[in-house]
Amino acid sequence: LADGDGNIAYIPMKGDVGLMPDSTDGFFSADDFNRAIKSGIDAGVDTFILGIDTDGGRLDTAIRCQEIILRQIHRDCRFFALVEQRAISAGALIALGCEHWFVTPEARVGASVTWAEVEGVPTSLQKQYLDDPDLLAKRMAYLMALTNECCLIHGRDPSLGQAMTSMEPELWWAPGHGFSEERHAAAAEKLDNDRT
Repeated sequence: LADGDGNIAYIPMKGDVGLMPDSTDGFFSADDFNRAIKSGIDAGVDTFILGIDTDGGRLDTAIRCQEIILRQIHRDCRFFALVEQRAISAGALIALGCEHWFVTPEARVGASVTWAEVEGVPTSLQKQYLDDPDLLAKRMAYLMALTNECCLIHGRDPSLGQAMTSMEPELWWAPGHGFSEERHAAAAEKLDNDRT
């Protein structure tokens, strides 16, 4: 950020995204996030740095946080994701809504697998709807549309969001070339499940 970029606020987003049955390291809710943003705007803040450090959590909470970010971007607020350790699953979806990311070399972002609890056991939607591919496709279509919208608003290749939310695509990164589903340069690095 350069001098004269307006008033800046830091919002820590640590612990579970939404209240989870086994939340032990704390959690943050979409209501808490919305209150923090509104309080900042009321104080004249126009740039928010989100200190994201989470292994994930509730999809509905992540989507509400994304919607809050996108609504404020349309009102000329700026959002930066600061990831020092991890923005996994629902945390990656929140980061995807931000205009810019600052990620340390040891940080991990991605692995947004949608899951639900079935008979007390966490199960991915892919496994839960194995016998109903149409319902799975419908549920995933909404998530993919949301990630694509976030990518397009910020001028990112939608394949970045797709790689974070789907098990199928491979994604490559090369300096000067950016992200691609194909290897375009000898220096390209494949982003595997630990890196996306």
